[in-house]
Amino acid sequence: MASEKNKLAVDGILGLETSFVKVPFEQFKRANKKAQKHIEKELGNLASAISDLAKGKGSAAKDPLKAIDSLTDKLKKLKRKLKELREEEALYTDKTQARLRHLQTLSHIKALDSPAYASWSHTRLNRLLLDYLLRQGFLESATMLAKGSVGEHESNGALLPSSSSSDAVDSYAIGGLVGSTLAGQKAEAATAVADEPQQLEKYADLEFFTQARKIEQALQARRCTRRWLGSTLEFNLRLQEFIDLVTKRDLTAAVTYAKQHLTGFSDTNLPQIQQAVTLLAFPPTTTCEPYRTLYDAPARWSALLTQFRLSGLKTAQCAHASDRNPNCPVCVPGTYGELAKGLPMGHHANSSYVCRITGALMNEDNPPMATPDGYVYSHKAVQDMAVKNHGQFRCPRTGSVYSVGALKKLYLT
Repeated sequence: MASEKNKLAVDGILGLETSFVKVPFEQFKRANKKAQKHIEKELGNLASAISDLAKGKGSAAKDPLKAIDSLTDKLKKLKRKLKELREEEALYTDKTQARLRHLQTLSHIKALDSPAYASWSHTRLNRLLLDYLLRQGFLESATMLAKGSVGEHESNGALLPSSSSSDAVDSYAIGGLVGSTLAGQKAEAATAVADEPQQLEKYADLEFFTQARKIEQALQARRCTRRWLGSTLEFNLRLQEFIDLVTKRDLTAAVTYAKQHLTGFSDTNLPQIQQAVTLLAFPPTTTCEPYRTLYDAPARWSALLTQFRLSGLKTAQCAHASDRNPNCPVCVPGTYGELAKGLPMGHHANSSYVCRITGALMNEDNPPMATPDGYVYSHKAVQDMAVKNHGQFRCPRTGSVYSVGALKKLYLT
């Protein structure tokens, strides 16, 4: 029977691990919704085409066999697409199940000093290390950690020191244990760690960080492979590709590229296109402005990389002067703010609420509080200001002063 001091607080741990399970579940729901929309759209098109074929309408009336072949091709494409969507759903289902099993292990652990908890904590530590490496951009190290800790690789010592002796296994395992304080349980705990199939790949979202890295590397390597409709980023990328061809004096390819990719922007970016096309008459060694600046490839690619990163930070709030955040580069007028004007909004599936006073996230532990004027601040910020101002809260935006009781607590959904 575990003492109260060594009793494991499962509820507290599960509370911290909510997002660990929620993320793949939300991804599964989005994938399922995308699949449903695609199926409805394609089946509707097929039904319409079959109806036209049966009634002899449209192109089907001229060449029924060709229309049937076209329908067959569409059905094959739909089958391939459904297979891809099913694999995507299966990926998120597998991740969710693996993470639930990982957390379910806690229900069988009673004490903090048990070998089972030491083993579980070791897995959790690896998870946190993996998450940190991904967020800091160490993708290769994160991939090695994840792939080296899956099932059979675990027993082959992929994450262990080069020595295969039991002493090496023991020293590594004990070094990763969290919460184990009994020296006599080292060997047992180390064995549990070494034998546990941790499946770290399912505990992280490697594919998203990998895709982000590919996009950034494509920009750094001067390859334009993605489209952002309605954004100056796409035009700037296309323009730079054209300039690079002119720099190489491959003028025929440059003219062909301009016809294919730049003419579509003539309605919105005609002056820039005309200026860039004039480079055909100027060599890269020219000292004439602005053509000398256009040939400055390192500076232009650096600006493109900055523009790409800014688009990930841009939100709808950045467009309103009253909602600007001094810590946000997109909100800074005159510099990055000007550069980000033509960029698309960053895709944020889930909103984060940040207190304007403290910069802290607002959540269940630090709920948002609304003033009578409709402005929202965190509970901690309100309480801290009230302590300093004899129970009064002064809104930094309007200057109005309220008692703490006049503010209403809001609930996040």
